[in-house]
This record gives sequence, C-alpha cells and structure tokens, in this order.
Amino acid sequence: MSSSWFHLEFFFFFVCLYPKPVVLSIYSDVIRLSPIDRQLLTWTLADNRPGKLYSTVSGRSHMKMSCWIIRSKALVFSLVLLLGVAGFLHNNSVFIHHHHHFSNSIDNQQLPVIYVITPTYRRLVQLAELTQLAQTLSLVPSVHWIVVEDSQELSPDVIRLLQRFIGLSIGHITHLHGRMPEQFRANDSTTPYTSRPRGASNRNRALHWIRENVETGVVYFADDDNTYDVRIFQEMRDTKTISMWPVGLIGIHGVSSPVVDPSTGYVKAFFDGWIGDRIYPVDMASFAINVQLLHQNPDAVMSYRAGYQEDSFLKSLNFTLKDIEPKANNCTEILVWHTQNGNYKSVPSFALKSRFENTNVETLRSQTLNLSRPVV
Repeated sequence: MSSSWFHLEFFFFFVCLYPKPVVLSIYSDVIRLSPIDRQLLTWTLADNRPGKLYSTVSGRSHMKMSCWIIRSKALVFSLVLLLGVAGFLHNNSVFIHHHHHFSNSIDNQQLPVIYVITPTYRRLVQLAELTQLAQTLSLVPSVHWIVVEDSQELSPDVIRLLQRFIGLSIGHITHLHGRMPEQFRANDSTTPYTSRPRGASNRNRALHWIRENVETGVVYFADDDNTYDVRIFQEMRDTKTISMWPVGLIGIHGVSSPVVDPSTGYVKAFFDGWIGDRIYPVDMASFAINVQLLHQNPDAVMSYRAGYQEDSFLKSLNFTLKDIEPKANNCTEILVWHTQNGNYKSVPSFALKSRFENTNVETLRSQTLNLSRPVV
C-alpha cells in the first residue's frame, strides 16, 4: 500500500471519530491512479473555512471532493500533526550497532519466518544479482533477508538498493558486513578469488546475528548468483530439523542431490559431481535448518577451507541421515539452479550408476538434460 493511500484512509478514519458533527459528500469521477501518481498524491484545502477539498497529482486534477466539515481549523491542525508523525514512523529506517535494519508490516505473522542469508562482495554484477534475488524474495511472505558484505563497512550502493526493496513486500532486511580475515585473502594478484573460502566470514557473521536475535524460524543460505523458484521457500518453511533438495546446473553431472531410498523415504546417500572425502557432498543452496538446531549447536560455523564449508558446517550440527527431511517432491524436482555455472559448453555427463537406479536421481536425469518432450 502506498503512503498516499495510507494517509487517505487515516484521514477518513479520523473524520469518522471526530466528536463534532461531520457531513461528508464526495462526487465526480474517480480515476485509477498509477503507483507514481499515488506517491505524488497530496491533499489541499481550498481555504481556511469549510469548503472544497482537492486532490492534485503533478498539477493534474484527477478527483474532486466536496467536504463540509465543522470546526475545520482544529481538524486540519490535528490532521497535519498526525500525518507528520505517521509519515515519519512509516518511512523511517533504523540504524543499530553498525548495521542497517529495515522493516515494514507486510509479514504474515502466522507463518514461520525464513531467515535468508546472502553473502555478497563488490563486483561488476553485484547490484544486478542482488536486484534479481530481491525481486524473488519480494514474492515470499514472512521472510527476513540478511545481506552480509565482505567488506570493512557497508556499501552506500547496497544500502540504497535495500532501502528501495523494503518498500515492496520483503518484510525485514538486515544489512551487515563481515570481512574475510586477511590470512585467507589472496596474497598476490595471481591468486583467484574462487580459491579463497568465499562467503565463510559473511555467513558466520549472519549466524552470530541470528543466535543473538532469533529464537524460532528457519535459516537458509541463498547466494545472490543463484536462481530460485519461489516454491522452494514454501517447501522449506516447515523444516523441523534439517531439510534438503536438489540443486541444478552444478558439477559435471549438472545436478547435486540427496538420494532418497524409495522403500523408506529416508535420505541414504548423495549424488554429486565431486564427492571427495566429504560426508555431506551438497551445495550451499540445497538445505535449510531450523533455528533451534543452530541454538543446540552453538559452535557450528562455516570453516575457512574452500570447498568444504557445507560439509564442515553440517557435520557440526550433529544430526543423522534419518533427521533429513527430503523436500521438492522427495527430491525429484529442481527448484534451485546454480546459474553462476550455467554456461555449460557441452551436455553434462550423467552416467547413471546401478545403485542410483529406481531412485529420485533417475527422475532428476530427465530434468537436468532437458529430455522432456515438448508440449504440442
């Protein structure tokens, strides 16, 4: 709802409660206003006596009202004062302890809150990718977006972007910074950024904030260079301990996923292009955890070992395979894509080993290789 319509509704509410007799008549054509016009909407009294009230938008008269009000001076004074206070409370954002927190009142209070942690760093496509993710999250009810920059201070450009999106439907945004320790940064210009433990300091900063400020909800790590189907947020919202699902466009197979035992419904293994010595060879976008699990394991953090952040973090949460809740239709649907690696020059290799036959991995193969027949 725009602030102009908020003021208009507040005005009529005030008039209805005013203790003196009020006679209000409205006439003429009402024209649908665009979002820009709504923001430009202002109310003016024709004179200081009971008289006509006009709506003006950029000099164009869209709507005329005849408003006969008893004791208009007192009413106008009270109205201006209350609108000033309401406008300040409605538009003001709060700065607390070296981070920005923006909020509005759009959240559905009955839904568990999803705390979406997004690490980010300065680069050419940073604002574009944050904008894309912000537009996705604006479609998700009851979400709290925690954006953490790999820097010593908050970026003015990112601050402006987040302030813009809090006016949509992102209920709450917390903006932090958590710079990677110097010993893990590149020692010279020849060391690529991809060889560093990217996002570890950002995510640990967000985990610390959650432990300090949150008691209930769900935590999800959403990088700004991924693509998300909004259904994945609905899937994760009722996570009791830890939930998992497939991630597309990643690794030599083009997909990474838990393997679900069809006879029990439990996760029994993992399918990924690189298993290595990892117990949990999954992508950062493939799981969500309940906040209570985080509180039960206060030492659970991201390691500074590149390629092992997910594995080390999940091991420190002390759960078993039976605790994992398979989502996305028992891990048969891809609702998240690792689009940073989306420019495959050849079709991913997807040699299906016998131990994965008759499991959800067989279903994922068709989606990954886009083998579905076109609808005619």
